[in-house]
Amino acid sequence: MARWLSFFAEYNFRVEYKPGKLNVLADALSRRTDYELAHISQVTTDLPEDPPRIFVPNDEDLKYDILMEAHDAPSSGHLGREKTYASVSQTFWWRHMYKWVATYVRTCETCQRVKPAGHASAPLQSLPVPADCWKSMSLDFVFGLPADDRGNTGVLPLCAV
Repeated sequence: MARWLSFFAEYNFRVEYKPGKLNVLADALSRRTDYELAHISQVTTDLPEDPPRIFVPNDEDLKYDILMEAHDAPSSGHLGREKTYASVSQTFWWRHMYKWVATYVRTCETCQRVKPAGHASAPLQSLPVPADCWKSMSLDFVFGLPADDRGNTGVLPLCAV
């Protein structure tokens, strides 16, 4: 208390009393909360209720066994990452489960052999017509041609427009 008195002695201030109803900026901790119990129960009932799930301890072999049953079993059908995660997360939970499922599905040998390779192709767009000669140039590599007298099997065609 003496330390506070010496601290405040350095300042020139005046203490005034304000009734509680007029002191609207009072410290929130010094006031009684006005929350009604019905409001709190409404908030808790509006929260989604997760179904009970089994917590899997930090045991890698157990996690791999669960993922093998959910992904590799004949009844599971080698589903993709999202569907395997949805299937596993309905029953089990462990930290970083989504990363585990993603890694497991990505490294599944059967999925790598059977899954078709996705080829992303850019949409075709027409090129603008150049105003003058040599304003636009195109080149390409062509290989697999029969060898010439120097042994070359490819050409680099250049088209100037």
